[in-house]
Amino acid sequence: MKRFLLPFFILLAINFTHAQTDISGTISTDSTLTLAGSPYTLTGNLTIANGATLTVDNGVQVLFNSTSRRLYVYGTLNATGATFTSNQGSPAAGDWSTIYIGNGSSSTTATFTNCQISYGSSIEVENSSILNLIGTDISDMTNYGVIIRNGGTVNATNVSTISNCQYGAYVQGGSLMLNNSDILNCSNTGVYLTSELSTLSLTDVEITGCDWPIKFAQEATLNLAGTNNFTGNTHNGVYMELTTIDATLNLPYIAIPYYFYYTSNITITQTGAIIVAENNILKFDGTLQVDGQFTANASAGNSIFITSVRDDNWGGDTNDDGNSTAPAVSDWGGIRFRDPSNDGANVLRRCQIKYGGQYDQYGAVDCENASPTIDLCEFQSNYFGATFRGSSDPIFTNNTIGSSSLTPVALTFDANPTFTNNAFSFSDNTYDAIGILGNTLTRSTTLFQRNIVGSPNVTYVMCLLRNCSS
Repeated sequence: MKRFLLPFFILLAINFTHAQTDISGTISTDSTLTLAGSPYTLTGNLTIANGATLTVDNGVQVLFNSTSRRLYVYGTLNATGATFTSNQGSPAAGDWSTIYIGNGSSSTTATFTNCQISYGSSIEVENSSILNLIGTDISDMTNYGVIIRNGGTVNATNVSTISNCQYGAYVQGGSLMLNNSDILNCSNTGVYLTSELSTLSLTDVEITGCDWPIKFAQEATLNLAGTNNFTGNTHNGVYMELTTIDATLNLPYIAIPYYFYYTSNITITQTGAIIVAENNILKFDGTLQVDGQFTANASAGNSIFITSVRDDNWGGDTNDDGNSTAPAVSDWGGIRFRDPSNDGANVLRRCQIKYGGQYDQYGAVDCENASPTIDLCEFQSNYFGATFRGSSDPIFTNNTIGSSSLTPVALTFDANPTFTNNAFSFSDNTYDAIGILGNTLTRSTTLFQRNIVGSPNVTYVMCLLRNCSS
């Protein structure tokens, strides 16, 4: 490719005293910023037109001289060993605006290899455009290190870093792939996923020094590989900022808790699903209502842990309040499988469930005209361990229930769980019995004799509005 500074139609001024090249306007043919003309100062916005390639040579400085200066990449940008930064004597975040890669009508590729990008507002990638960061550092941006929209992709490899921003990355319908690269010291969140069309893939990544390492606002896709480190953040957890799940949300294993902080109801709609990988920790403050699918199915030798946001014993002090709160019975409303839910897909197996159940009639797991499979689970320190109401015929087998405020299990007369090989083995339930909940019968029923390990004919007691009597 022929090498020259810039085509004649770029606004071009050379200040020999300061060895500086002022640039702005539109680059419409293949061009190169050479070290001989460096530093290059954007005195106005600069656009790389569709079909044109701008090459930035090693050692070149590209300086933005005001808060409104922008670089638009609608063609191709290849920069190696270059610096993109503020022209201010005492630089600060927000000294310049944005590098835009792609727009609503064009897709392009920008590649920064061993570059430094700093003191702007953000880098935005959209419309299936690709930003490659290879050994490149993005730092001290006012808002976001990178914003990814509408199918844009950011690939960060070879010890690239995003640091000292408000958000490391904001992903709204695109893909962020970090491989052996880090996000450091972001005042809000390392990666914020705001669309179900967003994908975050992390391999051998560290996200540390942030308020939260990862936030979900929609049912985004999270892929994890290699060894990732999410410690050293104010909140060592994945913040689940969702109140409605109407698509499939897979929760792969991650070494920090998934933190569902919403004091009212979180609803999985009939089209929605949460599928939990084994050994994960889920922490709740409200109630998880299941009208679709909730699957937490751990294999032998593994578990899934479901507890209160105030429980520091599992996953540490995720809510970062020290000793000011402690977990207690009825901290969260429990998991409620409701009438529309997908019985065949709803499975709790080898789950440990603590501190749930509320409102006099609800266990940590509640079934209302629903029939999930609940097998090999441990229930501890819940209001009721499990409750079955209405036309509920769940499979409830091989479970251990203890430390319940009332009874380990309670049901209405018309519920008929398959109830096999369960144990009330902690001997510290208020009543080691099966509670009967008052209701209007939905079908004809029989009150069956039920057996508990160690008790071949367990007692029934009436449990209505916190009043129990034999």
